[in-house]
Amino acid sequence: LIINKMCPINGFTCICLIFVIVYGIGLVIFLSDFEENKCEMTYMFEYPKFVKISNKKDEQFIKYGLYAYSEGTLTTKVRSMRFDGIPVLFIPGNRGSYKQVRSLSSVALRKALSLRSYHFDYFTMDFNSELSGVYGPLLYDQLKYIKYSLNRIFELYREGSKPNSIIIIGHSIGGVIAKKLVAELETNSVSILITLVAPLKRPPIIFDYHTSHFYNDYKSTENNNTLIISISGGYSDFLVPSYLSDIKEHNLLHIVSTNIPKSWIEANHVEIIWCKQIVLAINRALFDSIDLRTKQISTNLTYLNQVFKHHLVQHSGLKVQKLGSYSVETEINYNGQWIESLLRQYSVEFFHGLKETHWYMVKLINLPTHQMLSVLAINLDTDNWVFACNAYFPKGGSRVCTKATNLTHLSEITPSIMYKRRYLQINMHDLKKNNGELTHVVIRALPTKEPLVFHMDIYNSVERRIVVDLPNWWNLKRTIILKETSKNAVHYDLLLPQLQHVLQFYQLFVEPLKCGVPTHHASATLMVTWGNQDHHAYFTNTERNPLNIRLYSSKPQSHSTSSAVVKLTLEPFCTYQLSIKPCIFGSLGQMARIYTPLLLTNIAVIMLMILRYQLKSLKNGSCPIFFVAIKEGVKAYYTLPIVKILSVILRKIEMYDRLPKTDIFYLTEEGTEFFGSHIILFLCSVGIVLLLGVIYIISLVTLDSTINKLSLKLTGILFLSISSTDFITTLLEKAPFIIAILLVFASI
Repeated sequence: LIINKMCPINGFTCICLIFVIVYGIGLVIFLSDFEENKCEMTYMFEYPKFVKISNKKDEQFIKYGLYAYSEGTLTTKVRSMRFDGIPVLFIPGNRGSYKQVRSLSSVALRKALSLRSYHFDYFTMDFNSELSGVYGPLLYDQLKYIKYSLNRIFELYREGSKPNSIIIIGHSIGGVIAKKLVAELETNSVSILITLVAPLKRPPIIFDYHTSHFYNDYKSTENNNTLIISISGGYSDFLVPSYLSDIKEHNLLHIVSTNIPKSWIEANHVEIIWCKQIVLAINRALFDSIDLRTKQISTNLTYLNQVFKHHLVQHSGLKVQKLGSYSVETEINYNGQWIESLLRQYSVEFFHGLKETHWYMVKLINLPTHQMLSVLAINLDTDNWVFACNAYFPKGGSRVCTKATNLTHLSEITPSIMYKRRYLQINMHDLKKNNGELTHVVIRALPTKEPLVFHMDIYNSVERRIVVDLPNWWNLKRTIILKETSKNAVHYDLLLPQLQHVLQFYQLFVEPLKCGVPTHHASATLMVTWGNQDHHAYFTNTERNPLNIRLYSSKPQSHSTSSAVVKLTLEPFCTYQLSIKPCIFGSLGQMARIYTPLLLTNIAVIMLMILRYQLKSLKNGSCPIFFVAIKEGVKAYYTLPIVKILSVILRKIEMYDRLPKTDIFYLTEEGTEFFGSHIILFLCSVGIVLLLGVIYIISLVTLDSTINKLSLKLTGILFLSISSTDFITTLLEKAPFIIAILLVFASI
């Protein structure tokens, strides 16, 4: 055969290599794009015990098992198979262990011992650490065994204490199996399903037909009386992007861990199971979901939804069971000092606590400058602290309230790294319009020995709402949004209507200009109105990092009129300058996060195209080398635009839904597609294959003798026999052939 010796490098291959370099930069940024680990460990007070529970199907599934969790002296009861609590089943994920239930169950056990009225019985599945995320047939086996295990769990309970339903917590692919299980159950035997970093929409990478079929055979759970809670880990989870955990079902609540009150942290794919802040939030919600009359999980789906939104979305600091009793006028104890200030912005500080109750009155005035009220309470440890009332009762030289309507449920616990902070924002004009008899909003400070601070801010909403025109991506300089904030201001809203795509990346700088205190604290929260995806940044005398403005998922078309908002809670003793700039490297990191899984299939296709060109050239009596074949045989950039146009046209046809789903379909549906994305993927894939070929050739030329010497030295150190040494040497000689076979199989 005649070897073609054409020059292997041309403009096309150079462009591909440039794209690979750019992608490599994005990949490095993506892999380093995670927060400092702020998850606290959950500790146990007694040694954990896992009690094996026999199952009739154990002979059929000898590699699987069902266990019950217990600790210390309580293990005796579990070994006697006496269960009288609320059952919870934990399903581990890909290569997961049944022992990963420890954190969730241990916290629940300690909480139950303090309540002494009801408790949870935790069960866990042992799947022998199988790789169910990369081998589809295992999903069906595990699903079957879970069905048998559910029946076995219900059999463990006596008639008097037999529960009507069970709670399931699934991690990673275990959550996907649990979701399919709930859809296939005929009865509403699952009351709550909690999935942790589970790719409910689709797997990040589909490795085989069986996994694809498992997802395509999904049934909807909307007809089931099951509340589904899907929690994502944020940007620290490199394996499952947050948008893959969100599906469109009315009974599903999706939350990113950075949105969870009292937590506000990211968690990677494994941390989320044991992260104390997240584990505590889940357990609080589960305990509040119990119906106190039946000592079982409530069957009221609306109430369950309210409970989990309270603990995982917006926490007012109140007991969720009491939220329904608010907004009703009740009598109050009006003893103490009643103080009314005429200032629009002022602060009240008690560094050494206070000895008697103080009431701070804000008058409801029908003036534009008195429209909004923001109150920031620092280190306040009182449930009921803000009210609306009619100050008609004379006391001393002023008038006070004897009855009031509680507004505390409208407040929220806000992100903070210095003291606990509660925040209230209320439209006083609307409050007065809905109830004309109200004259004041009052803030109550009860006696305490702890330091306590209130910041009051009265303003017009137009003054504090700024529509930000996002700068172009090539503009490397900062764009000033506001040269200086108002004096003593607590609140600002920055509207970002142009923030729509997941690839957009900006940095918001909040820089203090003048500060009247040495220690100051401000926070910025990017609030995404179409999902519970808030994330935060803090600006203090030691923290100066900007807020990264980006989205976990692109804005859906159904929310085209809504806008992302940055909520600023400032230190009133400081003034700040606000500025923003695009971050090109951040956008490259987002691109690597989203499109890296798609590169694998593109690389396989490129390798097949190279092989096709070489085999086709054999007819002409030539065999082009690898580098020539990649230059001449890979010219899909001619057909890619045509395929793109055809896919757009086919999408308009009614029969399109019956056709197999392509990558373009998923990218469009998830809002991650952009103009030219398929061409960029193709060029990157060609560059990666070319680069791998170069590395392989260099390694064969330069490392052959070195590897041989190292292998002989290693066999000498291990005192292997002469026959073993010869075998290893022969194996190394055949390495190129073995690698070639592996590459062919990888392409298939």
